[in-house]
Amino acid sequence: MGGSGGSPGDPDLDRERDLHRRLLAGNPAAPSVLAAAYLEPLTIRLRRRFPRVDPHLVETAAIDSVLNLAERPERYKPARSGLFAYLYMDASGDLRNALKSERRHEVRRTPLEHLLGDRRRLEAVARRNLVVVAPSKEPRCRELFFIRAGRLVDQRRLELPARSDRLRRALRVCFPSASSGQAVSPPGPIEREVVDEMRQLDGWLRRERAVLRTVPVDPADPEAALPLLLEAVREPAGTTASP
Repeated sequence: MGGSGGSPGDPDLDRERDLHRRLLAGNPAAPSVLAAAYLEPLTIRLRRRFPRVDPHLVETAAIDSVLNLAERPERYKPARSGLFAYLYMDASGDLRNALKSERRHEVRRTPLEHLLGDRRRLEAVARRNLVVVAPSKEPRCRELFFIRAGRLVDQRRLELPARSDRLRRALRVCFPSASSGQAVSPPGPIEREVVDEMRQLDGWLRRERAVLRTVPVDPADPEAALPLLLEAVREPAGTTASP
């Protein structure tokens, strides 16, 4: 789904507009459809455009762009561009700003600037809500890591074939939402031990990205990630769940 715009009657354009209307209406399945259709091609396009940038940073920019649109669909104006073009421009802008900031710090980096840069990185990690699917030592199993606000909140071994009811229950438990009637409490202040854990987790995701599958989760509607999660546990290879 390229989504670069088109003439009236264009099936791709009609699908884009329909998806945007569903996002605006708060359709619970729309964020999952958006991620399934655009996350992988967006990541591939960004990697081609920024071949020297850390692939994990590129993937994070793509995930953030998709999640931002799902959370604030009113920011997208269909009359100005196609949906894919909007996501690409949004993610590209974030990456360019990050590169400019890094170049400025490389010219003259003081301990304070280094501290602020590290803090920004931690803040970006703290916005990460994912389910990571990894291979298991048991051939008929998958290892699931539930990351909420950048922190590992649960780890489970899933026996195949995957049952959707078990995965749905796990999403509800690990990503409690206000709409579910559960008490939603923040993960807590970022203390030294938590910072170390977040850094280790971020490093692991970078090193092992070739054998991991990551599924973004919208904390406001975690169950919308279920279709992508079911797909990811079937084929745990690569970095993003694909349609």
